[in-house]
Amino acid sequence: MKKTQKAVSEFIIDQEIYDNPYNVEIVTYYDDTVSVAADWPGEPGEGEIYVELFFESDTIAEFTRIFGIGTVDDLDHITPEFLLNLYKQGKAVICCTIDNLNTYYTLQFRKQNNNLFATDDEEIEQVTTGSLETPQQFMDYTLQRFLFR
Repeated sequence: MKKTQKAVSEFIIDQEIYDNPYNVEIVTYYDDTVSVAADWPGEPGEGEIYVELFFESDTIAEFTRIFGIGTVDDLDHITPEFLLNLYKQGKAVICCTIDNLNTYYTLQFRKQNNNLFATDDEEIEQVTTGSLETPQQFMDYTLQRFLFR
């Protein structure tokens, strides 16, 4: 008897939250959106300040197309490096979050047309100056914005 494999869309809807072997979290929502999150490749979390790569699609079909997902097994091959490449292409964002003494502050960074935009938790967006390329640079920039808020 041939084993039938579930369609990717059915699998991720059934799972709702799926952590693959690379600690990439794939979350499916009731409105057919999918979010994918991972820590920066090779960088451990920093405790009260952390940097995360984040992608969100409007549909499951968009998610499977962008990630090149053909079968359920392909979900296990999504890496933090892949998400970092999507960020560099302007298709994913970097979230830098400060969680300290009942205060929560986050900046979300995205690239577009060779510009880097930082959006805060009040949805105020600014073009950043300089080049941010490492987790530490994103943390320093976020911490500076938080302190001068």
